[in-house]
Amino acid sequence: KDFSTPASIVPQLASCLALVRPVSMTDEAAAEWLAVAANELAGYDTQRLEQGMAAARRACTHHGQIVPTL
Repeated sequence: KDFSTPASIVPQLASCLALVRPVSMTDEAAAEWLAVAANELAGYDTQRLEQGMAAARRACTHHGQIVPTL
C-alpha cells in the first residue's frame, strides 16, 4: 500500500472511523473529518501507518483518538 497521498489513506481511515463514529456525526462531518485526517497523515511511513491503524481499530473509543494514536 502507498499512503503518500490523502486519497490513498481515506479507505483505511474510514475503517477506523466506522468503529467509533458517533451517531450524531453526519455524512458531511465524517467526510470532512476524513479529509482533514488524511491530509495530516499523508506522506507518513506506510508500515507505521498500517500498524497504527490496526492499533487504532483495537484501542480507540472516540474519533478524536484516531489521529493521535497514529
